[in-house]
Amino acid sequence: MSRRSNVIFLFSDQHRRDAAGCYGHASVKTPNIDRLAREGTRFTRAYAASPICHPCRSAVMTGRHVHRCCAVRDGKLRLDMNLPVLGELFRRSGYVTGAFGKVHVPGEDAEHDLGFDERALRIYTPMDNDYQHAIGPDNFWKYCSYLPQYRPAGNPPQRNGLNPTNEPIDLAEEMIFDRMVAERSVEFLERHRGGPFFLWVGLEKPHNEMYAPRRFHDLYDPDRMVLPGNIWQGRDGLPDSIYDNPTFPILTREAYTDHELRCCMAAYYASVSYMDEQLGRVLDAVDRLGLGDDTLVVYSSDHGENLFNHQMVQKHCFFETAVGVPLIVRKPGLAAPGSVRGQLTNLLDLLPTFCEACDIPIPAGVDGQSLIPAIAHDRPVREAVFSEYYSAGIPERMIRTPRWKYVHSDGDRHQLYDLEADPDENHNRIDDPALATTAVELDERVRRDWAMPDTYIMRRPRGDARPGQRGAKRN
Repeated sequence: MSRRSNVIFLFSDQHRRDAAGCYGHASVKTPNIDRLAREGTRFTRAYAASPICHPCRSAVMTGRHVHRCCAVRDGKLRLDMNLPVLGELFRRSGYVTGAFGKVHVPGEDAEHDLGFDERALRIYTPMDNDYQHAIGPDNFWKYCSYLPQYRPAGNPPQRNGLNPTNEPIDLAEEMIFDRMVAERSVEFLERHRGGPFFLWVGLEKPHNEMYAPRRFHDLYDPDRMVLPGNIWQGRDGLPDSIYDNPTFPILTREAYTDHELRCCMAAYYASVSYMDEQLGRVLDAVDRLGLGDDTLVVYSSDHGENLFNHQMVQKHCFFETAVGVPLIVRKPGLAAPGSVRGQLTNLLDLLPTFCEACDIPIPAGVDGQSLIPAIAHDRPVREAVFSEYYSAGIPERMIRTPRWKYVHSDGDRHQLYDLEADPDENHNRIDDPALATTAVELDERVRRDWAMPDTYIMRRPRGDARPGQRGAKRN
């Protein structure tokens, strides 16, 4: 009888799709991600289930759209704990399961382990053996200064997470989060090399704060960074919901000099390269332990990073830079090394893909589709993908078809982009009379199976909005 496949899921945070050598970037150094792409299958049109961390991660964990896997509890979106999740599916099938580093699925706690036998080094989800406990609050603050619950004595100031001075982190490498996660993951592989195992490797970079060891900052000269052509595009034609979230303010010309903006870009790429090295530690262990032939290895990220495209930073919208993600799958014999697939895919598809690859029944009711037929036979996956966002105070949902992207912002201005003619999404065509029929059809499709959950931010009162119209706000 053939051995059951192991699974290693390498999941980073805020890595935009194009910021890797294998995706065509001329400057970013990602030798390990590139190596995985040479040996596996690279998807060019993969999308996050939501352009923000924990809703997308909850969707990955369940294979369901955000509105079907998250519920509002304690004033916030929380995972519906009644649904089957990845760790449980594999543990019940006889796998040893481990999840180290960032999982960030609200609802996980000491009682609810999401099916993982071994857990450690959480960040944002406090537990007794989380990252802060491992290195102490003073060192934690050197790594991440924007979480007030971890502020050490003396109230040190919060850093600028974009790092406009392009300075390195003031923390020993062996204490930096992703390094510790990679080493703990390698220990898991060494102990369970006989398999079968499911391993979630939760890398956190290049999520801000964008500080890495000096040797990674030295890879990038800020003066050689090229600012996006649409950095000062402006807000005309876009919904207020993109720009009036006070937690993530819009970039202004007064905020930074051009040199500082280039320093921020260099710092982001330094964080990408740092994360890539830690990913490589895990891949090297797979080779050293002789696990490659029996292991499905998948790399992706929970969402992208605007990095000044459209006058924005971070995510929180449906531009390609925010919602498009890298996705690479490697399993010897499944497809020719270096294969490229252009099918529309969603991170919802990972759960059924993992299950099919390991002969585990796919739970009823999942929204994802297994990618195994696409990888092995280049078959289509679906006609469209969807993504959802609720943190701007209104429900928003995107539909992406081979040509069009349409965003329904409930009670606000909608968006329509022709990605064939306008791949940088510089022109919202929602008011184009020639595309009125297209807008109506896409709006009907995006709302057809969408049960909007209550949002956990107080919804601003807005009027009803039809495709092509801005909702009239009420006083």
